[in-house]
Amino acid sequence: MTLYLIGTVHGDLHGPKTLVRLLERLRPTLMTVEAEVECVDGYPKIIEKLSNATQKLACGQMFMERYRLAYYELDTTLAYCTEKNIPLSGVDLREEERKTILWTDLLPIFRAPEKTQEKILTELCSDLIPESNTVDVLYGAFRHFMDDGKQAEEFQLVTKEDESRNRHMAKRISQLYRKPETLVHVGGLAHIFRGDKYDSLFTLLEKYDPVRISLRG
Repeated sequence: MTLYLIGTVHGDLHGPKTLVRLLERLRPTLMTVEAEVECVDGYPKIIEKLSNATQKLACGQMFMERYRLAYYELDTTLAYCTEKNIPLSGVDLREEERKTILWTDLLPIFRAPEKTQEKILTELCSDLIPESNTVDVLYGAFRHFMDDGKQAEEFQLVTKEDESRNRHMAKRISQLYRKPETLVHVGGLAHIFRGDKYDSLFTLLEKYDPVRISLRG
């Protein structure tokens, strides 16, 4: 079995097309993504609900485009796996364990008056994707990461939360690792740096000799 770790820059404008081209080349038989299981299973319904809720708003279409781009890894891998009939698993910690906003928490916004909704979503649009082509500007410091899997620069800004996520994702991927599958994992670039001073996803899975590929913005 070959294990590929694809490192992305969240919100990359060119990310969806680049990722699809890469997947066509790698031809995975099994995929995992940096998202929790519930997000993978519930994403289509969330998109449908948000689309319906934003139809009457002037910024609705822009919000949906930017929202889907901000989560393009899940959006793209889910569409690709559905089309190719490839199993896809979310391997990240539950969002409440990560202390981040649940996607479903956006829905109560639409109970507010329409003018308030417009204001909130316009602000969210600017937060989701800035004017540059990436949302993770810190990744700009790591342009020397090599596509052929050579050692990356040390990522010093890792948090304990990231380490726990890496351990959780590594455990789930290890459980799915089977021969003669070609397993492709898609997630943020920071998780696949070599962590000499912390547990990165790459170092936790290094016994499987994974191939790292960077999709830089």
